[in-house]
Amino acid sequence: MGDLLSLIVGVSFLYFNGICLNFNKYFHLNTTPMKKCIVLFLLILSNITYAQTKSKEEVLKSIVGQYELNDISASMGANTMVDYYKMKGLWKGTYSMLMGGRRESEGIKISPDVLKKLKTMKIKVNPDLSIVFSCNEIPIATIPFKADGMVYEMTGSYNVSSQGELSQLQPELTFQDGQLFLYAKDNLDETELGPYDIANVLPNAIFISYVLKDKTFAVVMCESETMGLSTYTFKKSVVIKK
Repeated sequence: MGDLLSLIVGVSFLYFNGICLNFNKYFHLNTTPMKKCIVLFLLILSNITYAQTKSKEEVLKSIVGQYELNDISASMGANTMVDYYKMKGLWKGTYSMLMGGRRESEGIKISPDVLKKLKTMKIKVNPDLSIVFSCNEIPIATIPFKADGMVYEMTGSYNVSSQGELSQLQPELTFQDGQLFLYAKDNLDETELGPYDIANVLPNAIFISYVLKDKTFAVVMCESETMGLSTYTFKKSVVIKK
């Protein structure tokens, strides 16, 4: 269905492009704005219908494999930010705060223990479509395949205005805003996520999704009031053929 949609979009683009050229040739109209609008509409149509034309099962089958941690972005309150990222294959970290209206940042010295977590944290999509989020080969979350909706283990109630990230999560949620929602759990004991809380946001809730356009996994660990929130992004491992 997805291939058919792409073909329809492509043919429609050529068709409308031909119409614009003919209008310009025979009626001497400046059709450039019209062409731009049509192209934009077709691009938007293509992106919107991607999630609608592929089932959760189809998406998961297409992304089986292992995904490595690529970066971490975290915020604590309205002031403090922490980032971990790779530069030329090496892990770097920065910490920043607002000081006198300006954001001041400094580097983070990464300890051997934290470095090991950065290097071993991963997500694996198995052939049976189950998903495992792990670190140091220890499973943090295991997600069995569920055809519709997400694996939902939330027990708290959340305010839309102050806890938007958590309030949007519902058992029946599958596709929304270009993401495939897979797993959510709250009221976790500090010992469950604490050992893997690299950004130090003191999380007691976690949710995991797959970003369709970027082809990445997003693991969000947060404190239930969302005063501290960190997003761990995972990209598919590159297989080097010998």
